Amino acid sequence: GALLCGLVWNFFFIPPHYTFSISATEDIMMFGMFLGAAGVIGNLTSRLRENERHLRIREQRVTSLFHLTKEISSAKNIHSVLDTAVEHISKVFDSDTAVLVKDPVKGLTRHEGNTFVMDEKEMAVAEWAALYSKPAGLFTETLPTAKALYIPLIASQGTVGVLGLKPKRKKADTPETMALAETFARQLAMGVEREQFNDIARRTMLIQESERLYKSILNSVSHELKTPLATIEGSASALLDPAVIRNSDSIEELAGEIMKASQRLARLVKNLLDMTRLESGVVPLRRDAGDVNDLISTAMRYLEKDLAGHPVKISIPDDPPLVKMDFLLIEQSFANILHNIAVHTPAGTPVEIKVDAEDGIMAIRVRDFGPGLPVDHPEQVLEKFWRADPQKTGGTGLGLAIAKGWVEAHGGKLLARNHPEGGAEFTILLPLENDK
Repeated sequence: GALLCGLVWNFFFIPPHYTFSISATEDIMMFGMFLGAAGVIGNLTSRLRENERHLRIREQRVTSLFHLTKEISSAKNIHSVLDTAVEHISKVFDSDTAVLVKDPVKGLTRHEGNTFVMDEKEMAVAEWAALYSKPAGLFTETLPTAKALYIPLIASQGTVGVLGLKPKRKKADTPETMALAETFARQLAMGVEREQFNDIARRTMLIQESERLYKSILNSVSHELKTPLATIEGSASALLDPAVIRNSDSIEELAGEIMKASQRLARLVKNLLDMTRLESGVVPLRRDAGDVNDLISTAMRYLEKDLAGHPVKISIPDDPPLVKMDFLLIEQSFANILHNIAVHTPAGTPVEIKVDAEDGIMAIRVRDFGPGLPVDHPEQVLEKFWRADPQKTGGTGLGLAIAKGWVEAHGGKLLARNHPEGGAEFTILLPLENDK
């Protein structure tokens, strides 16, 4: 450009005009200075533009590294970490990307979201990089005939995997690009290691929770089994006494004790089986349109003896809407609430049942006029194995937890609170239209 401008200047403006010859010495010096200045300025401008291009690329890569680090740090699991890494790294380096994670049993395992399909030869190069914790493959002195560059993911506890980059366009590598790729690999290694630690922590918490649950079950069930079994054993032994056999009243009383103890054992076993079903997460529901009147009357008949000393007042609107539900499970949930009230309130305590439906929700409220629930955390009574007085005999703390589980399986809620005017109140909320 400088030479072309100089020739045009010479042709049009330096005498003799319209020729490329120069007659005056000062014009020759001026022409030389013009070409020199233009050449220097052009060279500096070219360098400035090249530096600007490199700075722009560097800024884009730093921004991509920042976004990669940010998204990796907020990822919920290791699959999200790897998906994020493959997406960002593929864009930054204009390459097909593969991430392999080191498994203690299986060795290097390929991520499902990889954009680079590796053959056995490429896997061998990646395994070498993981084994010796050094880059290998393309642009390196180790196995340079490979299709991709493999960078080990080195974290604080050792190599956790390998990052593979296969450029879409063949071009010479630069130290800056290599250093940036290793920086991305370090960030990815930190993210993978963090998620592996999180998995270990989750498994540890699960084991601890299982141990706590096992102890709770053992403590509750062992005591609950002893009492009815002792009652059955004692009553059966008494029935073998000839003096008792001749007394019909004694036989009837002992038979009643055996029946109560058997029912208590049956309730315990049923609760444990129901809790096992809830914990498994597989609860098949047989939904049909059900009438809340039938629901309440069935539960009341089932608990007729338990509620004998509790006057019950029922308030149901005329022609209530039908609820799509598994009748047996919701009836059991309602019965568990009534049984809990019957057991934990003094004899003669009134019970009030109200039903109303509005905004697509059916609400069944059961209120007692007893001492109420724990003041600080009333909904704690809905937790598994929670009991107000662990030393008190009777109950495993499963009835209300099972009721809550069945209601939530229907897409509803079970709420527990202390009524402002005294006593405890349990509310079953069920959606009136639920096609799940």
